[in-house]
Amino acid sequence: MSKLVKHVRDFWNVPVATIVALSPNMIGVSICNKKDHFNRHRGTVIAEGRARYALLDEMKIPNRSIPTRHPNGTGCGTFFLEDIITQEVENMKVRATKYFKES
Repeated sequence: MSKLVKHVRDFWNVPVATIVALSPNMIGVSICNKKDHFNRHRGTVIAEGRARYALLDEMKIPNRSIPTRHPNGTGCGTFFLEDIITQEVENMKVRATKYFKES
């Protein structure tokens, strides 16, 4: 099964989350804990599992701020992780709709 993967990074290019789309309606997110070392494979596996079991709506996103470029192009600054993840998931839905229509 094909999938789309996006690693969300902060201003210093440090990964903070992984978003995986298995279809336009099956999207999962894995958020890296600040004290953990990021692992691309593990983040992808966790996000893929959450996409399969539709756990996105039940997921609690930590309310911490991170310095980054906002995904909707409003520039650089400090944004809340929940806002960043929400916007990135919306962007992933658009990408997934285009990608899986072509496949």
